[in-house]
Amino acid sequence: MKPKILILPTVILGISMINVGCAPDTLPLNKSHHHPSHRVARVTYACDNGLGHRKVRYPDDRTALVPYQGNHHKLKLDKSASSARYIGDGIIWRSQGSGIGSTATLYKAKTNGAIGNKIAACHEIKNSRTK
Repeated sequence: MKPKILILPTVILGISMINVGCAPDTLPLNKSHHHPSHRVARVTYACDNGLGHRKVRYPDDRTALVPYQGNHHKLKLDKSASSARYIGDGIIWRSQGSGIGSTATLYKAKTNGAIGNKIAACHEIKNSRTK
């Protein structure tokens, strides 16, 4: 009598091993949701509520340097389904899309990291990228 070959368990084990390397936290970010920062990007926004023009730098895919109240705040990319959400120093910067006319909003951050009161709504008016 020949031993039975267990094909199905072998296939399932192989598929599960492939999926281990593709956990959601390790997948690349969807570039359409956040700013074009694979190179250093300097983006100028026109903002309301007396903030005027803000020159925001994106030195890498996970960082935004946002000027606010006389300081440049180094904010880190946080998970968000439909926009880039950068958080740090008690503020949140959400940008949606890229290119002239795209929008961003500056918020106060609550202690638990949730979005608090809106500080200003902004729209992109100029950008430059360097290698």
